[in-house]
Amino acid sequence: MAEGQEALNYDVKSNEQGGWNVDIEQTLAPGPHVVTVEDNAGNRDEVIMYVVGNEESFAQTGSGGLVQSLAQTVPNYFIYPLLILFALIIALIINNIRLARKADQGQEVTAKKHYTRWALIFCLIVLLITLATGIFLNRQANFLNVFFNKELATKAVIKLSGQIVDPLTGQGVGGVDLTSGETSIHTSGSGQYIFGSVLTVAGLKATHPELLKGIVLLPPGRDFEEKIDWQFNVSMFNTLIRAIDYESRGNLAQVYQLLPDQVKEKLSEEDFIKNIKSIYSPENVTDQEVRINSTKLLDRFEVKVAGVAFDKVVEIEVSASSQKAVYRLVNQNSNWYLLP
Repeated sequence: MAEGQEALNYDVKSNEQGGWNVDIEQTLAPGPHVVTVEDNAGNRDEVIMYVVGNEESFAQTGSGGLVQSLAQTVPNYFIYPLLILFALIIALIINNIRLARKADQGQEVTAKKHYTRWALIFCLIVLLITLATGIFLNRQANFLNVFFNKELATKAVIKLSGQIVDPLTGQGVGGVDLTSGETSIHTSGSGQYIFGSVLTVAGLKATHPELLKGIVLLPPGRDFEEKIDWQFNVSMFNTLIRAIDYESRGNLAQVYQLLPDQVKEKLSEEDFIKNIKSIYSPENVTDQEVRINSTKLLDRFEVKVAGVAFDKVVEIEVSASSQKAVYRLVNQNSNWYLLP
């Protein structure tokens, strides 16, 4: 519930899978809202809902339907120049009509009509250029991805939601602090999150009191609105952080010690070090955050170099220095191990 706004109460029914939904008829203020769910037994859970202030709120301030339709097409900072150009064109058209009437009355207005006509043509050209540029820069339309699909496209701002999930239990993870810009969310037991504005190159900063180092969750930014569930376990990420720190310092023997015994029985330390390929180097030692591109839970994964298969393996793609690497981790006897 936003500050200064009354709590809203609804009675809802869940389906057999426990899913539910509710239609909120009232208009909610932009910003974070807390949704508290309570069942008949008194069990409670909280979900963070973030209401995004959209372009329609700008259009409803008194500018009329024209501004609203423009706001849905081009970024806000293009609307005022477009309105000024529209006003100039309307003024020129009115002036042209006025001069035409004077000409019909026999007055000499040829030169004025000539200049007015060229001014009208010029304003129309500028209007078209401004409108085309605005549409081109509209991130929601994704024109930048179409034309460049590189650095500019990766600077898109998206709406991002999903759940922080423990791979061991499949349940949400509470107590994780997620930050995007000036907006922060502390996940509840459901692990759900929603952000109305996330810069894809910055991602979500994720911190937890027991994490050895902060991590950054980087959405792919393929669409304007994305829903992503992230596999999250503090011990799992601490094992990954240790492996990355060892690699950064060139201490590959310590990385080998993070492998499970079944793998070390079949794969010697010498062969492991000989074949390891790392994107981390001494230049990465001072990095304060681990950048995570994606997380995925694999039902089964085989370590071919050792001929051993494992169930419930978490695959994590990381990035550093414009390079990407994949790490796989498995839990055995309450400990997390790295798989080569």
